[in-house]
Amino acid sequence: MLLGSRRKISGRCLRVFATARLPKRSSLQQYAARIASLGKERRWESALLLLNEASASQLRLDSICCCAAISACGRSAKWSNALQLLNTMFHHGPAPDVPCINATISACTRQGRWDWSFRLLDDLQAHQLAPSVVTYGAVASACESAAMWLAALKLLGMARQAGLQTSLVTCSASISACEKAGQWQQACLVFESLQLSRLQPDSVCLNAVISACQKGSVWEQAMHMLAFTKQKGITTLVSFNATISACEKGSQWERTWHLLEEIRATRLLLDVVACNATISATAKGREWWSAVQLLATMRVWGVRPDGISFNAVLNACHAGSWWPGTLELLLEMRQSQVQPDRVSFNTSIS
Repeated sequence: MLLGSRRKISGRCLRVFATARLPKRSSLQQYAARIASLGKERRWESALLLLNEASASQLRLDSICCCAAISACGRSAKWSNALQLLNTMFHHGPAPDVPCINATISACTRQGRWDWSFRLLDDLQAHQLAPSVVTYGAVASACESAAMWLAALKLLGMARQAGLQTSLVTCSASISACEKAGQWQQACLVFESLQLSRLQPDSVCLNAVISACQKGSVWEQAMHMLAFTKQKGITTLVSFNATISACEKGSQWERTWHLLEEIRATRLLLDVVACNATISATAKGREWWSAVQLLATMRVWGVRPDGISFNAVLNACHAGSWWPGTLELLLEMRQSQVQPDRVSFNTSIS
């Protein structure tokens, strides 16, 4: 049906396929279940060969069986094979339904092919099929990967126009698209609309809003969103790290220290990202001694400093005109098996 001559399939694949075959006179439901199982095992070639075998038998393929094969291709990052199978369905049957197109959109989205995701949405409407909440969520995820925030917002409007309750997936993907494009105001507006629709935001959604605020250098809004995560009991290390970075950009070094202490007071495992952002904020505040102290304390906390950590402290020492410290730090970098880079040397000699 899809693969044509078996000469195109490797001998190894055919040998592996022998273990996937079903007994003669198996039902279509058994074929669909086995194809779905092969998809979960990332055995997309065997899934397509099994679909061909079902097609060559006296069974009449249905969209469920084909959808399982499309999903198998998507799970294995074979978006072009998923498209090829969908195209075959359009021309030779069985007629694809919304789940088939959704599975193909998801396959394209996983590989960053947002262009095809939009084409498939158009195809769905051209064939008088009504997009579902899942459809809009899958296309919104494509917008997220390409940072197409305007298209993501348009999708939200289309879903509402169609009388559909927007899903958390669609809203979160739209917020992430705005975040990647540096549109923090739009990300906050989408979050507000999410609350009005009575959807319960999760940590992924809230962290995307905080990250958008961090990129927009609006530390007050980031702190507000962090407080919201605490209220809901879904604060993660990503929430703290993004807020610390927002405060660092806003030159709020004292707040970064408070947030660092908050992390240590929780069960969250402190990482180098939070420490580096705090050191950078301290450097901006010309508190070079505090930056040096934090570098030493990181080891006590079990956090291994990296090149960014040392460069941030070097910058703090440079800003504080503590020249002997820069030479000591270069030596310490080598002792810690951290290779100094151009930034390290330039900061030391400037």
